[in-house]
Amino acid sequence: MKKEYSVAVTLTTDTEEGDVRIREKIAIVLSIAVFVFIFGLLCWPMVCAIRLVGWLFRRSERAIRSQIARCAHWWGSVVFYSACKLLRLDVKIAVEGDRCLIIDRSCVVIANHQSTLDIAVITWLVNRLGLGNSRWVMKRPLRKAPVLGWIAERIGNAFVSRGKNPANVWEIERCAEILREDNASIILFPEGTRFVPARASKKYRHVLPPKKTGFNLFCSALPNAAVVSVTLQWNPPVADGTRGKTMFQAADFYGKSLKLNIRIVAPHEVRSDEEWLERDWEAKDRILSPP
Repeated sequence: MKKEYSVAVTLTTDTEEGDVRIREKIAIVLSIAVFVFIFGLLCWPMVCAIRLVGWLFRRSERAIRSQIARCAHWWGSVVFYSACKLLRLDVKIAVEGDRCLIIDRSCVVIANHQSTLDIAVITWLVNRLGLGNSRWVMKRPLRKAPVLGWIAERIGNAFVSRGKNPANVWEIERCAEILREDNASIILFPEGTRFVPARASKKYRHVLPPKKTGFNLFCSALPNAAVVSVTLQWNPPVADGTRGKTMFQAADFYGKSLKLNIRIVAPHEVRSDEEWLERDWEAKDRILSPP
């Protein structure tokens, strides 16, 4: 009897696990379908229409860029909202600082980077904070990405390569000039790539050392811009080097919770401390440390 009971339990457990895997696979397919549908069939035509109407009515390039940026971030937030429903993500937000500092102003938005979904998270967040008129620092190969690359190039994003490439500084300066002209914000991941435990150091156990060049250049170019520092805290964690690397690994996020710890910091606090970015990253490392 005990043996039969044990087998029955095992079969039930396997069935339940199989059902979960089926639901996860369905969620993956639906998430990809939502992304393709929204950006391929909704966002893309709308962006083209904005461009065409702007040309016909002789609107300024600044106005066209800003409208396209807001449109893309709005649709991006729709993608993430849909993913939350499909993948059963639980998202919580904690904000510290004066929100008045980011109303109708340029901001420098920075965040730690652990997975491919982080981009969608930040897109949704900046739209929620009223910072839809934002630009991104992106990897150079993404300039040729279908739809997204075209949109990114038209709104003036900065495309940089890894390593100390002099062209990166030129790209950042070009982007900064557009930010000033458009009264826009900038979004960047100072780590430069996704964190994996194998790259942890003695100083930082849960984040990579931040690269200061881009951050400092944008802060200098936008002296009145507040800094919005975001800490993405996945639970259970996804930063193990194998999970959440591409949109095809959406199952890695199924049923997870995400807490966004947001700090809004006044411009003078950042500019007066040369080590501010390192201190902020140390704070992120503490937040991400297990209790």
